[in-house]
Amino acid sequence: MPITEDIQSLAPEARITLWRIEMPEEGIDQGFTSSASSTIQFDGVDYDPLPIEGKGFGQDSKSPPRPTIAVSNVGSLYTAALFQFNNLLGAKITRFETFKKYLDGEAAADPTQKLPDRIYYINRKVRHDREAVEFELISGLDGTRRQVPSRIIGRKCDLIYRTWDPDEEEFVYSSVEPCPYSGTSYFDDNDNISTQANDCCSKTPDGCAKRFGANAQLPFRGFPGAAR
Repeated sequence: MPITEDIQSLAPEARITLWRIEMPEEGIDQGFTSSASSTIQFDGVDYDPLPIEGKGFGQDSKSPPRPTIAVSNVGSLYTAALFQFNNLLGAKITRFETFKKYLDGEAAADPTQKLPDRIYYINRKVRHDREAVEFELISGLDGTRRQVPSRIIGRKCDLIYRTWDPDEEEFVYSSVEPCPYSGTSYFDDNDNISTQANDCCSKTPDGCAKRFGANAQLPFRGFPGAAR
């Protein structure tokens, strides 16, 4: 049954809304969805669960729409990415819908069965706090797209963590983009309690929270949802 018939059905199943963010000129992207509690896959692309609310996606015949999306920022996971990548201005946002039965791994899996892509670009950040980050989007027909600085986005933090000097019996801190942590709690690269000599950051949000506190404004400089 094609998706058009699914939509016209008297008892259609719930739609799955999928989002994809792509950084210009980098070829690095992230898929996410608020329609599932675990990672799902469609057309070979992973879509990770993320609380997200979209508003204003109805088409206005008089002018291109400027919808907004609000994504969860619990734990300040995206705060550092916003500072590092100029508030993600110019990032391409693709939104589309399908049904669960067409997802990869389902008996009727079919990547062609989806509603048309709706493509937008992040125009500006309108809200940023510990709970959420909200962006205004513009369509490709609305104005000039802004570009994100050319920089590779990775899942792990790119700050340089301190190293233990056994001869001097002290930590050595990098002079180039050092992690600001200087505390006396030590963990290994699996986030287990460790010693000074084996102190090594996992470069993940969890590793950051272990050192600075779960409710602190984390200096994490990675993009948790970036493609692996």
